[in-house]
Amino acid sequence: MSNGRKQFAVYRLKKGLWENEALRYRSWNYLKKFHIQVQSDRYEQVCVSPFSWDLDASDLRRQLENGLPAAPSGEKLEISDVLTVTKDGITTAYYVDPEKLIVLTGFFHTTASTALLSIDTTDYQIEGRDGNFLAADEIWIDGQHFFLMQSQQFGKNAAYVVLDSNGKVAAEDTTVGFTEEVIRQIREYIQRQSAAKDIPARAAAPPLENWQKSYENGEYLRSAEMAEEQNYSMIDGRMNNMPSKGPVHQRPAGKRRKGKLPMKGRESVLKRLKEYQDELAAQRGQAVVSQDAPELQERRKA
Repeated sequence: MSNGRKQFAVYRLKKGLWENEALRYRSWNYLKKFHIQVQSDRYEQVCVSPFSWDLDASDLRRQLENGLPAAPSGEKLEISDVLTVTKDGITTAYYVDPEKLIVLTGFFHTTASTALLSIDTTDYQIEGRDGNFLAADEIWIDGQHFFLMQSQQFGKNAAYVVLDSNGKVAAEDTTVGFTEEVIRQIREYIQRQSAAKDIPARAAAPPLENWQKSYENGEYLRSAEMAEEQNYSMIDGRMNNMPSKGPVHQRPAGKRRKGKLPMKGRESVLKRLKEYQDELAAQRGQAVVSQDAPELQERRKA
């Protein structure tokens, strides 16, 4: 949001360029006749200063024709200069014609690679709207560029659309142009865009625990079996990592991954855990409560 300051700047055709010499002191009608555009890359800033609130652009012109502030002695506002006036963050550029000040469009043309629109844009398609649009007018607010887009088919008989330089809608439709209400909406749009940039990026999600994972090394793991495998590792810590017993040709097929056999090549973890618990219980003289306990006892007696 602007701080309410009034400021003007004077731009003059750059010296030492032969193409500029032919344009110096020319009237606006001359430029129109030869289709010459007035753009900032031809000019250099020679003066910038605040000015009194009670002066309009015409009053300011008459004052500057008597001398430019903070400029070399004798420097005055000249024909073919560009006078820019900024009030409440809104900048307007004027061409200094012998008879009057001419409002310029496209003086501060943008060359940013990210910008989609310029004052010369035509045949632009807006999402959700029929037909093509052209840039009919422009405005600079708080250093940002906005365009009044007009329907190429219906012209002034249809509502305008206000877009920023990246083609995003910045204000509701208007049938007049950059009214005070439209400018108010544009400022609200600028505030929303600024607030969105200040939102911190969402923190990275924490890594998943084992019980949250669906796959390990490309193989599906049942959540219950993964939990039992963790419990078993806490009890003994050796079954999963021990090499398979018996001759090589009797070992389960499948490649090892990180020292482990694929799930299809292992015995049931639940079954091994029950057998191990039963064996511990038998050694302590406790009752065996596993379904496999009778067989285990017979094997132990044998």
